Amino acid sequence: MKRILQYLFKGLAILLPIVVTFALLQWLLVTIETWLKPIWITLLGESSYFPGLAFISFLAIALLIGFSSRWRFIDSLWQLPGKLMKEDQVAVFLPMSYNVGGYMVIVPGDCVESLTMKPADALQLTISGGLGKNPSGKTD
Repeated sequence: MKRILQYLFKGLAILLPIVVTFALLQWLLVTIETWLKPIWITLLGESSYFPGLAFISFLAIALLIGFSSRWRFIDSLWQLPGKLMKEDQVAVFLPMSYNVGGYMVIVPGDCVESLTMKPADALQLTISGGLGKNPSGKTD
């Protein structure tokens, strides 16, 4: 019985990622087709539309955006949101618990104090909640 359960769990470990991948791919294709189909039918008419045209157009748009980032002018348009910050502003990342994400806030530069700490040490301090050994070896 124990060996049968092992084989069952190994089989599930192999099959589940494949099944989930195909399910997500199907959902993505159906969603893109649902969103873009009315646009193509309006532009081309019902007779010229064929299933899959919306997905092909989505891939073409993604390719065009990626290709357009080669040119300095258009690349500067894609980077425009970051350039809207004033010179005296700083982007600060506020992590959530268990390192599952966080918030990026923009604050004035004079509200931030610079640390003489490596980013990896700062992240470790944040994740551990301040627990851990003191790098200087001193005890408080």
